[in-house]
Amino acid sequence: MLFRLLLVAACVAALSPEVRAQGGSSRFIAEVRTGWKKPVRALAVSTKGRLLAAGGDGRQLILYDLVGRRTRWISSARGPVTALAFSPDGKSLAIGWQGRWVDLVAVKSGRVLRRLGPLSGWPRSLAFSPNGKLLAVAGQAQQIVLFDPATGKAKGLLTGHTSWVNHVTFSDNGKRIAAAGWDHAVRIWDVTSRKLLRSVRAHRYAVNAVVFSRNGKWLISASDDQHLRRIQVSTGKAVTNRRSPAVICLARARSVDLVVGGTFRGRLLLLREKMAKPTKVLKVHRGQVFAVAVTPNGRVVITGGRDGKIKLWKGR
Repeated sequence: MLFRLLLVAACVAALSPEVRAQGGSSRFIAEVRTGWKKPVRALAVSTKGRLLAAGGDGRQLILYDLVGRRTRWISSARGPVTALAFSPDGKSLAIGWQGRWVDLVAVKSGRVLRRLGPLSGWPRSLAFSPNGKLLAVAGQAQQIVLFDPATGKAKGLLTGHTSWVNHVTFSDNGKRIAAAGWDHAVRIWDVTSRKLLRSVRAHRYAVNAVVFSRNGKWLISASDDQHLRRIQVSTGKAVTNRRSPAVICLARARSVDLVVGGTFRGRLLLLREKMAKPTKVLKVHRGQVFAVAVTPNGRVVITGGRDGKIKLWKGR
């Protein structure tokens, strides 16, 4: 079995409590105690905002209850965890690691349901369609593979990138997929036809992350070039350009106007979809913030860093 479930009862004393803020930022809520020393690479929040999944270079995965503030279960993986995504119904969790497979795990038990692959390279980003019928897998290959989570079978390929695909995301209506690439480009496809609609050279360096606005009309992209850009989906035109620290990762609240980003220098950015209001910048980790997530209502932002820490912050 890929994942070896550990006894939570033996770990409750070490893992369930949080470290409360001792001064510092008024937005700090808590730190999830894991004992991890290696970088946290992936975070995911369930659709209802109750559960947090986290993993990283230490080959461990934790499922944490954000409401009850306790650890649900812990498991070990065959390789470093690189990507995570909850299914829309919250019953399963997709896990990408440094291998050529993605595992679909039952949230309740941690049991592996099925394995998707093999892939052409290890996955860097995972995204479920809003109806849960597709799982998009992006990574070292120059393409995005669409899987049927119910059967584990590949349902299509999205091509166009000429290098690694760093991040993939669906629009809220499920009609579009956007991806951020190492080739400096943001690309947009139609989900039904699999047709490439737009290829946007919006940045001078690698594009690390991209998110849709809630209405699906805009994309926000982040890059090593120290700029955030807002791109019109219908035309591919970059209409807003905001200078920022170099951003590694982005996430967007599902029901409110909040986008969050993590930077190379340990900062957390809070901004609006239209990027009209000044971006708020918080120092949250020592070293890079490799992963961010946010609850649907935007009240809690989660960050994972190179320092091995997982921290909770007030988003709104």
